[in-house]
Amino acid sequence: MDALLTDRILELEVKVAYQERTLDSLNEVILDLRSELETLRREFDVFRDETREADKPFGPANEPPPHY
Repeated sequence: MDALLTDRILELEVKVAYQERTLDSLNEVILDLRSELETLRREFDVFRDETREADKPFGPANEPPPHY
């Protein structure tokens, strides 16, 4: 009975070790994705600002006449 209990405990310790390794690996993936998401958000903000500027009319046809 003592050997059976020892084997079960050893098996549980092995499973916990694999789970910890998997969680650490998944945490690294999440951190990488978060960093990439932040980069993409900054790039999107720049792109959005540039396209807003491009949508503004420009040139003499859109300027008010000088007598205003």
